[in-house]
This record gives sequence, structure tokens and C-alpha cells, in this order.
Amino acid sequence: MPDARRSVLEKQTSAKWLDALHEKSIKMHFVLFVLVLGLLSFEKVSADESFATYLEQKDRFSFAQLYLSGEYISSISATQYQYESSPGLLDRGSLSQIAVPRFTIGGSHFWGYADFYVSFPLANSRNSIDQGSNQVDPGVETGARVFYPQRRPGTFSGFVGLSWNYASYQQTIDNAQGPIYNKSFFPFQMGASYSTKNLMFDLGFQWWPTSEMDYPTSRLYYGKIDLPDKYIWLSTRYIFDTSVGAREGTSSKSKRSSFAGIGISSSFPVGSSSSYLQSEKRFLNTNPTSTLVEYTVGYELSEWNLSVALAFRPMSFKQQAYGVKQVIERDALAIEVFSFLFDYQGFDPFIGLSIGWESIRYSESDSLNQNNSFESRDEDFRLGILFGWDIRPLARTPFVLRTNLRYYPDVKIPLRNGNTYRENHLEFNFIQAVYFFDY
Repeated sequence: MPDARRSVLEKQTSAKWLDALHEKSIKMHFVLFVLVLGLLSFEKVSADESFATYLEQKDRFSFAQLYLSGEYISSISATQYQYESSPGLLDRGSLSQIAVPRFTIGGSHFWGYADFYVSFPLANSRNSIDQGSNQVDPGVETGARVFYPQRRPGTFSGFVGLSWNYASYQQTIDNAQGPIYNKSFFPFQMGASYSTKNLMFDLGFQWWPTSEMDYPTSRLYYGKIDLPDKYIWLSTRYIFDTSVGAREGTSSKSKRSSFAGIGISSSFPVGSSSSYLQSEKRFLNTNPTSTLVEYTVGYELSEWNLSVALAFRPMSFKQQAYGVKQVIERDALAIEVFSFLFDYQGFDPFIGLSIGWESIRYSESDSLNQNNSFESRDEDFRLGILFGWDIRPLARTPFVLRTNLRYYPDVKIPLRNGNTYRENHLEFNFIQAVYFFDY
């Protein structure tokens, strides 16, 4: 085998192995994160105190409870799609219902009256059609629900809510693979729940006021996709609380403590998409997202309501459409300083600055024209904004649930021919498990 060909094959094999390793690593860390939550909360879950009595006390110790949920969501309306039956000529097709299992992490707040959550799809709904295949995914969903009457063991409660779904669609027609296209939707929902001591069963209905998106049917043409606009779902939640036994605790211990945390984050685009993609590669997904694992270590000075932390976030996004492959890898290491604003029943919001060093690699290859293939790298320091909150029943506690949002404005990657790629994303870490070593 010629040396040049052998070199190409070795690089392709290495790239595939690294991609598979990265995907496997994300899954393993996701499982590790869930296990950390379960292990850190086990001792508190087994407390003898009546959960109903516990909620009725309406103090800072019963303000919020964490839950993990398995869900099954199914559409009750069809997907309408367009495709090119011949170059430039659009035809229409229809799909039956879709069904997707999901994993949800959430928190019941305000003593059982409100619920905030994020749901991750565990699979896509893939469909075989005469012309090829397509897949529909309701996407990662972040939302809030209000319950009445108050959720408590042995009772039924009704709820209404609003969510943000980042849905996706992809189709492959006559072996021409299209992109995974994303779009934000804001569904309304309603339903009913029944609660036991540690379980909650939901039956819900979701309606999307708009469900249409434009989709590239080739490098040159676009069609219309009408995603399902009505869904029903069933879920079972396991509810546990990390502060059931906290009333016997004390907040008079050390005012300084080191900590470490791990959490699952999602990265969403903010603002207009990159002008480079809009002008040169409109058929690619111009609003890419990614799911990542966030690691943090730090030091808290409680007497100053201040924390200093080091956060590492490896991000990766890959897509391929109509012969073009795009890979964006972003490793971010940041020093973050944030201050807690106030304490409301154990709800502690904070705000701060994130000073980060980032290494970004952008690569693009074109199977139809190798002259259009290139790679760019950029390393730089960037200043970002950090906002979030802790749920902590005591001023000092060994385990805290933390939520944070991070935004770096005006992140640009220099490309060839004077072009730039904008990477302005909002990182949303819904639940981070933070452990204090010397509280």
C-alpha cells in the first residue's frame, strides 16, 4: 500500500476512534454524575421524618427537593416534510407519530407548588421512508410547572407549565445525508400528578403554538418541515431531599472550605448565527448545540459571601451534510469569582466573572472539492459572565446543588480568506453536585 494512502487511512481510523471515545466518555460521565447525586443523598433520603409533615412546615429545610425521572413522550400529530424528488423539484411526505424516552433531572420548589427541570432525550425517533430515512427529536427541554394543590404524598395535583425545547430534524434522501437542524420552540403544557412519599407519577399534554422550520433539501434548495405540535407523556419521578435531617445540623463550623463539583451542561447559541455559515454554508446547521460535562474545584469564603473556582468544560460539535463535514472542538479552562447576593429560604443566587483560556479548533472538509477543506485553530483569553444559584438549607453543609449559566460574548474563530466563525453560546448547567471537604 502506498505510504500516502496508508497515512490517510491511519488518520481516518484515529479520528473515528477518538470520536467514539469522546461519545463513550460523555455517557460514562453522565452515569457517574447520576451515581454521585444518589450516593450523596442516600443518607438524607433514609431519614425517619414524615415527608408530608416535612413539607407542611414550610421552612428553608423543605423549600426544595431534587428528583430524577424516567419519561416516555409520544406525539399525537404527524410530521410533514418536503424533499427533492429531482433537482429543484420539491415533493411532500408524511410521518406517523414519534415516541422518545427521556431522562429528567429537576427540582420541586416552593414547598411542592413549583417545579423546574431539564429533560434529555435518550434516543431519536428514526423512520425509514421510500426515499431514504429521517429522524425527529423533540430535543432537550427546559421548563417550569406550577402545581395546585400543593404536591404532597397521597394527593392528586393539577399543573400548567411552559418550556423551551431545542428540537431537531434530519433526513437522508437517495443517500444524500442532510444536516441535523435545530430550532427553538416554546410549548405550553398541562396535566395531572399523583404523589407518594418518594414517587410522583405524571400524565401530561404538550402543545407547540408553532412547529414549522426551514430545512435544506440540498446545497441549493430549502423545503418546509412541520414537526408534531401535540404530545402526551408519562413519567415516574423518584424524589429525594438532601436536607431532611438538616435541622439537627449547625452552621457554626468553618467559614472557609474547599469544594469540587461535577455536572451536565448544555451549550446553546445566542444571537444571530455566524455570517460565514449564512453566506458560505447555509445548508449546514447554523445554530449548533452540544452536551458536555463540567468539572469544577474551588474555595469558598463564607464570611465574605465569595467563592473562587477553577472550571473546565470540554465542548465538541460535529456535523455532516451533503458531502461537507464540520468539526468544532472547544476546551475552556476558567478562573471564576462569584459573590452570593442574598438568601431566601435556602435559595442563594450569585453573580460573578469568568476569566477563561480557550483552545478552539475548527475543521471543514468537502468530499466534492478537496480544495475547500481546511482547518483553523485559535487560543486566547476571554472574559465571561457567570450567574446561578445554590440550594442550601444551612450556611455550611457538605453537599450543595448548584445551577449556573455562563456566557462569553463575541467569541470568534479566524478562518481562511479573512472569514470568521462566531461561537457565541450560553452554557446552561442545570444541576451540579458540589461537595465541600472541610465544611
